Order: sequence, then structure tokens, then C-alpha cells
Amino acid sequence: MKQKHDTLTLRISPFAYFLAFLVRGTFWRDTYRRLERFVQPGDFLLDIGALDAPYTRYLHNRAIAIDVAQTGRFGFSPENIAQMKSSPNVIPVIASAEALPFQNGVFNKIVCTEVIEHILSDSIAITEMARVLDRNGMVFITTPNGEKVPLERGIEEHIRHYTEQQLQALFEGHFEFVSVERRFHFLNVLNLQFRAYDKWEAAGNPLSKLVLGLVQISLAWIYDMAYVMERVLRLEGHYNICLIARRPKRSAELPGRDGDLSTGDSHSI
Repeated sequence: MKQKHDTLTLRISPFAYFLAFLVRGTFWRDTYRRLERFVQPGDFLLDIGALDAPYTRYLHNRAIAIDVAQTGRFGFSPENIAQMKSSPNVIPVIASAEALPFQNGVFNKIVCTEVIEHILSDSIAITEMARVLDRNGMVFITTPNGEKVPLERGIEEHIRHYTEQQLQALFEGHFEFVSVERRFHFLNVLNLQFRAYDKWEAAGNPLSKLVLGLVQISLAWIYDMAYVMERVLRLEGHYNICLIARRPKRSAELPGRDGDLSTGDSHSI
């Protein structure tokens, strides 16, 4: 499945390219597992910068997926729109994150993965997220960690990379509760790589199962120890950050727009 993240490139080094390959192989599964915990049955979702809506299509919740029209390699292509129109639960809408064409308080959850670093006016986009969420609504964000992946090591379409503190401060102006978690320490990448492809389940003989099982257990144990030491020693190590913001501040709410998609129309999917 095509991914829209590319925090490291060939121009750095072969090792960095190999690391990017591992991250691409695990990013989807790690994000999907987090979203499975984040999204509850019955939630009405907004997927911002959806591209081909890789998560919301598989979550089975009712969802609207927005993106701009395709320019270069990003945005809705005719193929993306056709794919989503064939999905029973996702409706594609061409729109900007800075001007969401929806009434106030329509959605329960917003998903925005590897997108906010592309948005020109991020503060306006966050204000719009707060406006279209209900009073207990939540936002799920992932983005490169600016402390580990400088902007010059991102892709051309990235406008900025955030540190944990910068991203948290940006959302705290619009949401009552904000938490940020770093992810993708290199050892975690290796651990997820072995788990993501379910090699243990695919192994055809007991010896292979034993070897792969021991590798999985060892990597998980090593990573857990490294994670504890990282916290104790306050070491940096994660290449991506995940933010969850809850309960939009009503002071950030903007008036609804003429011609907005109504709650009734949106919930008809």
C-alpha cells in the first residue's frame, strides 16, 4: 500500500534509506493498532488529508475523507476517489483543512496522519478541527519528530517539522486535554518489523517458530529495557510523534459556513 510519509531519503545514506524502508513497513500497522484503540464503535470520523484513506476504510466506521485535488504526488487522484466511492463507509470530499465545509460539532473523532506538516496555516486548520468536533471530540495526529528528523531531511512538500513541545502547545490553545507520545526508536522499528509481517504465524516448521519466537521475545525485551532507560535518562530516540487532543474549547469555535454539509446529510452514509 502506498504511504505518504518519507522522512528519510536516499540522499542521506544507505543506512538511512534502509531505516526508512523498515519504518514504511511498520508505520501502517502501528498507526492502525493505535487507531483501533482510539476509535470506538459508532464514532463518526473525519479523515483529513486522506489520500486513499488507508485507515478509515478499514476501521468500518462512518467517515468523510477530505483532501485537496491532486497536485504532484499528493491530494485526491481520480483513482483515490473511485476507490473510496466503492467503499461502503467512506465518502470523499475535496476540501482544504483550513476551510472545512461542515457545520459545527458534527464529528466525534478526527484522524490526521502525516498531514499537519504539509498544511500552510496549521493554527487555522486546528481551529477548524475544534469547530467541527462535538464537545467530547478527539483528534489523532501523527507527524515527524522535529528533534530527530530536521526539516531538511523531510520531503519537499513538508512546510515544517514539530518538536513535542511545539505540537503540544499548538493544540493546547484549542483543546482542553493534549497528550504527545514519541514512537519509532530504532529498536522499536525492528521489534515492529518482526511482528508486522506475522512471521511467527507463517513459519512452516517448529524450529522456525521457535527461532522467530525467541527473536520476537528478545527484541521486545530489549526495546522495553531501552524505553525504560530512555525515560529514566531523558534520552531522545523516536523519529515520529503521536498526539491525541480531547474536548475542543468552545472559545475556538467558528460560525458555520453557508452551504456546509449538514449533520443529517453526513450521517446518511
